[in-house]
Amino acid sequence: MWWRCRKCGYEWQATPATRSHGCGCAQCAGKLATPSTCLLIKRPNVAAEWHPSKNGKLTPVQVTEFSNKKVYWLCERDHVWRTSINNRSHGSNCPYCAGKAVCRDNSLLTLNSKLAQEWHPTKNKLSADKVRPFSGFKVWWKCSNGHEWQAVVAKRSAGRGCPKCYKSSGKSPRSR
Repeated sequence: MWWRCRKCGYEWQATPATRSHGCGCAQCAGKLATPSTCLLIKRPNVAAEWHPSKNGKLTPVQVTEFSNKKVYWLCERDHVWRTSINNRSHGSNCPYCAGKAVCRDNSLLTLNSKLAQEWHPTKNKLSADKVRPFSGFKVWWKCSNGHEWQAVVAKRSAGRGCPKCYKSSGKSPRSR
């Protein structure tokens, strides 16, 4: 059955059952992208990070700023991620730049390569390029003397060294 909005004149097809559940005009509800309600017009700063190829034929002109559709984004530092348009319109930015996700720019391996050399080569499920320097993960370490132990990455990043080397030297447990 076809319906016409009394307010804006938009026409759409819906069943009477759908209408009886309160589903009204998509255009008036801001769910229909028009030249004046599309993401490109309403949030040009968000639309600027729309991934140019990973969203198929979908463009910022075809969606509204509060759509729950998940699409790909590309920030100015070339990080690619996927989240809803609604999340972006409500202030969600690149999780890599914000330090909420690990990438080549903010990993332990990149930011503290000396410490990453003590990352145990076989006992960890993750590698040093998949963890941030101040994460709360407890992982295995192996010092240059061959001692193995578990410690939280953040504590190691703050300077904690090998506990066995510390005990045998009588020095501070801080890394050399």
